[in-house]
Amino acid sequence: MAVQPQDAIKPLTVLELNTRIHDLLAARFQSVVVKGEVSGMTLRGGHVWFTLKDAAAAVGAVIFSSTARRLPFLPENGQELLVTCQVDYHAQYGRVNLVVSRLDYDGAGKLRAAIEQLKRRLEAEGAFKPERKRALPFLPRCIALITSPSGAVIHDLQQTIWERFPNTRLALYPARVQGMASQRSLVAALRQCDEDQLADVAIVARGGGSFEELMAFNQEAVVRAIQAMRIPVVTALGHTSDRTHGRRRNRGAQQAGLAPAAGRARPAAAAGRAHRPDRPLAPASAAPAVTRAPDRRSHHAAA
Repeated sequence: MAVQPQDAIKPLTVLELNTRIHDLLAARFQSVVVKGEVSGMTLRGGHVWFTLKDAAAAVGAVIFSSTARRLPFLPENGQELLVTCQVDYHAQYGRVNLVVSRLDYDGAGKLRAAIEQLKRRLEAEGAFKPERKRALPFLPRCIALITSPSGAVIHDLQQTIWERFPNTRLALYPARVQGMASQRSLVAALRQCDEDQLADVAIVARGGGSFEELMAFNQEAVVRAIQAMRIPVVTALGHTSDRTHGRRRNRGAQQAGLAPAAGRARPAAAAGRAHRPDRPLAPASAAPAVTRAPDRRSHHAAA
């Protein structure tokens, strides 16, 4: 008796196989927390791409721009992070990616240790020496405000300055003060302010926030940008208990009475001397007016 061959098994196409893998992973790993070190971080089209790795393996990860805008900080190479994500399998290319929805530091202790290390290095360079502080002008004709153009901070600062010195001109340099773009935005605003030379003194301000939300002001690039300014820079960051490297760079000014009060980061007794407010711009024709500084940084126009 002749042996009949078994019915041939219908083969899957590569796309069909990959689609099944995608569906299985999507159902099984809708939300997972992965611990690893960030490497190869790049920005493309507003999205953040990086590799999450440990000693034995690595996997690609992406933070889409809509998510990145609401995250309190941007991942940096070498950071140890806890990543909350969904496992996505790209059916067309057969590639696994982690689609990130949340980032957390792997223990605040490690992050604080890194910040403390940066602080010691800057102190060794003399970055925080009192003699490096520039004297504040007695009556500044123009104060540059580097902050978000919306929110309570600019309103409080503007009101306090104009209550005491109604003829003082305010030049606003809009900057993001939270989220993934805040470090680059602050640096660009400081550099433009220094280049324009419109103001006699500059104020960098934002209200209180969590340790992570204030991280932009602990970044070396922001400290270096403040150091490079040719005019005095006063910081009004967070509450009285908050300490950042940006504030340490201006501790001399704060000791002169410019540290923000507790609560809503309103300027203390000497706010009229040099503090930057943050609020929607008044018309240029108003007197005195908050003048939007020449905007060559279109991506900083929104807070």
